[in-house]
Amino acid sequence: MWQMFSISCMKLGFVLLMSLAVLLQGCEKPTKPAPGPAKDIRPSLIESPRPKLPGPPSMESSEVELHVGWSQQTKSGRLVAVIDGRAESVEYDDIGPIIFSPDSKRIAYPAKRDSKWVMVVDGQEGPEYDTISLSPEVFSLDSKRLVYGARKGDKWFVVLDGKAGPESGHDFVGYFIFSPDSKRLVYAAGKGNRQYMVVDGRAGPVYERVGEPVFSPDGKHLAYLAIENGRRFVVLDGKEGKKYDGVNRPIFSKDSKHIAYSVMKGPKRMVVVDGKEGPEYGDIGMGSVALSPDGESVAYAANRGGKWFVVWNGQEGPEYDGINQGSPVFSPDGKHLVYAAKKDDKWVMVSDGQEGTEFEYDDVSSDTPMFSPDGKHMLYLAMAGDKWFVMMDGQAGPPYDKIYKPVSKADGVEYVAERRSDGWVLRCRQPYPRISPEREILDGGETVEEKIARLPEHRLPTASIPAKDISPGYEKPPLVKLPAPPVVGPKPDNVFVKGGTFMNTKSSYYGKGVTIANFYIGKYEVTQKEWIEVMGSNPSKVKGDNLPVEMVSWYECVEYCNKRSIKEGLKPYYNIDKNKKDPNNNSEMDDIKWMVTVNAGVNGYRLPTEAEWEYAAGGGQMSKSYTYSGSDDANEVAWYWRNSGDEYLTGFWHWSTLENNNNKTKSVGALKPNELGLYDMSGNVREWCWEWHENKTDPRSTGRIWRGGGWIGVDWPCASSFRASSAAHNRHLDTGLRVCRGK
Repeated sequence: MWQMFSISCMKLGFVLLMSLAVLLQGCEKPTKPAPGPAKDIRPSLIESPRPKLPGPPSMESSEVELHVGWSQQTKSGRLVAVIDGRAESVEYDDIGPIIFSPDSKRIAYPAKRDSKWVMVVDGQEGPEYDTISLSPEVFSLDSKRLVYGARKGDKWFVVLDGKAGPESGHDFVGYFIFSPDSKRLVYAAGKGNRQYMVVDGRAGPVYERVGEPVFSPDGKHLAYLAIENGRRFVVLDGKEGKKYDGVNRPIFSKDSKHIAYSVMKGPKRMVVVDGKEGPEYGDIGMGSVALSPDGESVAYAANRGGKWFVVWNGQEGPEYDGINQGSPVFSPDGKHLVYAAKKDDKWVMVSDGQEGTEFEYDDVSSDTPMFSPDGKHMLYLAMAGDKWFVMMDGQAGPPYDKIYKPVSKADGVEYVAERRSDGWVLRCRQPYPRISPEREILDGGETVEEKIARLPEHRLPTASIPAKDISPGYEKPPLVKLPAPPVVGPKPDNVFVKGGTFMNTKSSYYGKGVTIANFYIGKYEVTQKEWIEVMGSNPSKVKGDNLPVEMVSWYECVEYCNKRSIKEGLKPYYNIDKNKKDPNNNSEMDDIKWMVTVNAGVNGYRLPTEAEWEYAAGGGQMSKSYTYSGSDDANEVAWYWRNSGDEYLTGFWHWSTLENNNNKTKSVGALKPNELGLYDMSGNVREWCWEWHENKTDPRSTGRIWRGGGWIGVDWPCASSFRASSAAHNRHLDTGLRVCRGK
């Protein structure tokens, strides 16, 4: 009895996925730790003093009622939509996401009967199609219009307000958005290997790829991302901006007069405001660029040497281990700046560069902080232990197992929560505290709970609707049911790999006379339990004994190898001199640069060489020349962005989509092994290898090799032959390790 939650949203409509598109960015994921997904927030009750915060950024008020919807399996084995605990009367073979209109009065969802899909809108079925393609904004902001793409045979249609237009002539359609006044429609389309934006029914300039369209708040300006000749740029009102190696989705100021976005230029990142480039940094936080309401101030999270800080009008704030995704946030008057920062293993709220040191949290949601419509109250979702709670003006609300994104109203905040102890889905209303002119709390308010529905006992993953991928350069995977991860994971082990030349014809080493000696390699990626047993702590973002360890740098991995060798009575493989800088490390971003050399021939644990890793991933002497490690279908052997969450994702990569789908690492060994019995080499976490990857044209970008795909990324890096690198000091949400030994 599976449920997939959807929440009706605020006046501004259902949450636009304002995320970077990997297809258009062409750069590596940020190294900062990110908080739990908005869809999988887990709040908790803690008595806490009020953080010293100014008053603050605003959210649009919404007086609409919050609703919750999911699909649930019936006794017949089919699915039925459930709205606020009440089951609809019509059963289907499959049901896609349930979507509420911005005013909460309309409901739409795609449903499958036999081999055909229909869009069910306000209880009425639309025409049948072979494929339905959805974008984040299905409804217009006034809730009166609805759009989606549909395919019948080899013909694509744009279905607007329930009516299919004439055959579009496009090979695909997607990325639908309405203008703020709901009168204009924009979407991406393409023919063959070329793509373009269709604006008010007219096709725009043709590029290799297009995506991420966004209107200014007044609806007078349109910007989107494009690629041509491998270079990325923003197209604003039909005019191409400067070309870069990577570009993130642009944002407009609330007065529509300014536009900002982050870019990648060689190994460096910077923020561009109204066409002017800011200072260069090692990284810019994804989704972190913020403009003040008047557009006169800009702030964003930046990284230098592994430390994160907020840059506010060119001034760098204090350094932290991470800055929360979605931070920083401006106050309505633009004079104050608030964000969540990670310090050691805890999160703190920072206001105008000053920490609210009265309390620290285990996590803070990327959907917050946010403010009341009048700007007098500040709230955020925080976690302590395994519970989540709404923290409002320093007052903690009740603890829940999950809280969905709150809606700020005139008299308080409203949200939907799950309480698993008694199995209820609740609608909660938490009033704002009364505050004196000196900002002292006079009294708080009691949270009112309304029981909406019972939680089903079990949640089983299901496939989402099939959709045409926006990029013809990527192969669309088949629709699949996700396997349930094992409750108890397999015991880690080492696998003997018989040496020889490369037999996999798809290997980058095939036919080049490279010979690999015999060695042993881990059957599984190093788990968090194994890491804790050796290192004593767990740096991973997603916790679980049998999950692969992540958020570990290359330096920490070689330390792990040595400490594990000593623990098991083996001779350490590495000589690590932390006081001597490695002269071969030319990276400008890496300020650690330990000197690490090897004791060749000893029996201790080590990282595999790049050639060893590819040889083992490709099946060694037993290779069947698969593209991925053990299959030509990535879904059989790799956890990546489409299959690493609650549902199988289709359509386009968006970070917000991954967050809302609860994408994360999976227990090791849950998918099919390769020819040698090795698991997850194509995808779960990327795996550090020994060698340097030096860019001869730009030595500053020197890094250490990593191989294999990760749960965040697309499928092509999951190929056994794919190679990439990162600065050795970096830690990533989807990077871990697998150890090997020569004896």
